[in-house]
Amino acid sequence: MQKTLYAGDTIKQVVSSADYPATDGWTLKGRFAPVASGTPVTITAATADNGADYVLTVPAATTGGWDAGNWQYTLYVELAGERHTIEVGNINVLANPASATAGADTRSHVKKTLDALEAMIEGKAGKDVQSYSINGRQLQHYSFPDLIILRDKYLAEYAREQQTASGKPGGRGRKIHVRF
Repeated sequence: MQKTLYAGDTIKQVVSSADYPATDGWTLKGRFAPVASGTPVTITAATADNGADYVLTVPAATTGGWDAGNWQYTLYVELAGERHTIEVGNINVLANPASATAGADTRSHVKKTLDALEAMIEGKAGKDVQSYSINGRQLQHYSFPDLIILRDKYLAEYAREQQTASGKPGGRGRKIHVRF
């Protein structure tokens, strides 16, 4: 399953399960729930053309109503009162850039936090940034070395976020130089 999604985009995922093929009568469902709060959405997958796999499609009209933030998904199969979980994970839902209003902040949580940390390190943070909270602690309560450690952590996370958004997950696209 993809790890990042813009609200309003379609999810279309082919799911295979050798243990629970559609040909044996299993039904695949996907449950998507915001981690913070909100209403979960359950989608029933269709059977793929080969008859054994499933095609899980969450339409744009459905994801268009999703709030930006962290969502958890669960893929599971059901048959005659049995239920088996196949996969569990998280999707970072980003605000729909096509419907953003002028002046809307469409940065991800990671980017907002990284920007706040860098402003504190550079000494250019305004009062609103100085009171930015991470894990229940305000930035003004972090020492300079702690700010550097946090900044490096969020910088790496932001790099991963950018890499995933560019369609190159797993490190593809980076040059590795080798000399013999």
